Amino acid sequence: MMMQVHLSLPASILVKLRNRSPISADFIDSYYFAAGVDEDPMNRALYHYYRSLTLSGGADPSPHITMAMSVSVKEQDVEGFRNYMDAVLEVDPEAFPEDRLMITIYQDRARWLLENIEDYFLVDF
Repeated sequence: MMMQVHLSLPASILVKLRNRSPISADFIDSYYFAAGVDEDPMNRALYHYYRSLTLSGGADPSPHITMAMSVSVKEQDVEGFRNYMDAVLEVDPEAFPEDRLMITIYQDRARWLLENIEDYFLVDF
């Protein structure tokens, strides 16, 4: 969720949120400062991306989908998009039986996104 927040909200909304709740803003800034992350929304999103991969032990494909849709599409980075989708497809559902259904659903979505990639990028395929 935090990846999506940092990558999707316009800077003006983030500034308004900070101004409405300076105590919360200070807490959030100290959290990121302790983690060695600056104020750049992309760096904060990347922090959450890598943190989620670490915490899930590689079992959660959703961070790859979020980064592909939020970063690669926005930056029109087809190669990055494909790399994120490949990472989704590399997760072995059998290695994580408790997450098998979720992994399968995300892999189906990744395949669909790859089959419809031309809908997201302004290049010829």
